[in-house]
Amino acid sequence: MEPQRPVEEGSSGEPESAAQAGPPEEAPPDARVLVGQMVAAGEWPEPRLVEQILAAGDAAVEPLREVLKTRPLGWPAEAPIVHAVGILSMIRPPSALPDLIDLARFYKNDTGRVVADAIATYGSEGFDTLLELIGDPSITGYHRNYLVDDAKIAAGDDPVKRARLAEVLRPIFTRVVGEVKKTLALERGHLEPQNDGDEHDHETVGDEEIAKPSGKVVEKPGTEEATQPGDNDELEAIHRMDAENKIDSTKALAFLVCDLCNLADPLALNMIQSAFDEDLVDEGVVDRKTARLIHDRGGEIYHPKAPWFEEYSASYLEEQSYRERMARTPQVQFPSRTSYPSFSPARDEAPPARVQPVDPFRYTAPKIGRNDPCWCGSGKKYKRCHLGKDAPG
Repeated sequence: MEPQRPVEEGSSGEPESAAQAGPPEEAPPDARVLVGQMVAAGEWPEPRLVEQILAAGDAAVEPLREVLKTRPLGWPAEAPIVHAVGILSMIRPPSALPDLIDLARFYKNDTGRVVADAIATYGSEGFDTLLELIGDPSITGYHRNYLVDDAKIAAGDDPVKRARLAEVLRPIFTRVVGEVKKTLALERGHLEPQNDGDEHDHETVGDEEIAKPSGKVVEKPGTEEATQPGDNDELEAIHRMDAENKIDSTKALAFLVCDLCNLADPLALNMIQSAFDEDLVDEGVVDRKTARLIHDRGGEIYHPKAPWFEEYSASYLEEQSYRERMARTPQVQFPSRTSYPSFSPARDEAPPARVQPVDPFRYTAPKIGRNDPCWCGSGKKYKRCHLGKDAPG
């Protein structure tokens, strides 16, 4: 026989109805809907919305990967890409890494820097990916610089990873030294310029197509495909991104000097000294003494960056504070041109009267009487000064 359950006062002992049990909990929003709201919000989605996407976890991965495939160009059009990459850098799903690699090759601007940051969060696999990207000859300029920076962060204080990164950078250093020497020889007239084209620039393929830096192919103007809406704008944006990515070869070599010294690579020391001896390094970036000092003290250790969401939340609050200050600031309104007083045209006036010259000023000293003080200020009451000087005159 089961023991009887105690019945509280005011209770009939019957199970509570659905109405008495309280309202049912609302189902969490669909992850795809949340990602769509983030894209629609543009540059500054609310942190609360981003937190909801993060809470959705794996359910948000596929919608976020779809955002990565849109490849917009220009700001703030690229903002949803940055936000999606940042969220994925915190979830770190393996399926998104290939998408991040494609983006790291495509974007050469600040968006690409965020992508490199995200790859660095993938641990050893992300470090290997960064080494592969850095060693790609098609990746140059600032584009390569921020990949190297993130590789140094991923390497941390691990001597094996630091040595592997230096091993990838040394051949690049040698190649850039050759580029600097060739540039200097052309400037000094030792070589004739050759129009061999830039392997990373626009290359004509056959008679109908032009290869773009992004790896895509765009037909020459005049064809039906070339006149599609948006093609010209996209091509112009890619040209602009390529132009902003370029670095002078001597400056690029100086950045590599900094990288190898930061890694304290012993095998690069003689290479670095030779580059300075031949005056190939832009010493406005790093001079010989500073480079040797950094190398000799063991280089630099780079620590991981703060999680993306922390940086975004701080930037969001700063932006909102700025907008509130601007809203409270009274707008200065200048009067229109029609409200200014009108002036009659200037009249010709007679030239001023000629000024007569004045004779030079001549000083005539007063006669000094017996009772007058001496002109030199001694107080003696004589016509001649006690020093034997006459009064001025």
